[in-house]
Amino acid sequence: MAIIIVGHGNMPDAAKFSIKMITGLEENIFAVSLTPDQGNEDLQRQLDEILTQNTETTRWLIFTDLLGGSPNNLVTTHMFQKSGVQIISGFNLPMLLSAVLNPNQSSDQLLKECKRGIKDVIKKLRTVDTDEE
Repeated sequence: MAIIIVGHGNMPDAAKFSIKMITGLEENIFAVSLTPDQGNEDLQRQLDEILTQNTETTRWLIFTDLLGGSPNNLVTTHMFQKSGVQIISGFNLPMLLSAVLNPNQSSDQLLKECKRGIKDVIKKLRTVDTDEE
């Protein structure tokens, strides 16, 4: 499995860097960025380069930053018909780490796990304080 992180600006590169810093892993993890001076053709070229250089990869897990954003729309259009592709929008670092550390989990398992990790911290802390009284 290979992971492609796609989004605006430096976000994909920063996410890839964070994954490497936390896990030490970087193989088969790619970052594709759309900067203000680029267009869809640039994004598509970056994707094509990754796919061309990794023809042996049969499963792709693609994370995009924003559902309906230009990178998401382009990835969806470009990759929708390809087999072995899963596309998840609205990524965050815990989600990416989970995907990297548990590469055999399904996208459904990944989404469920990540949703469980989203918490209102203040509310959670208040609940803990109430429980202790």
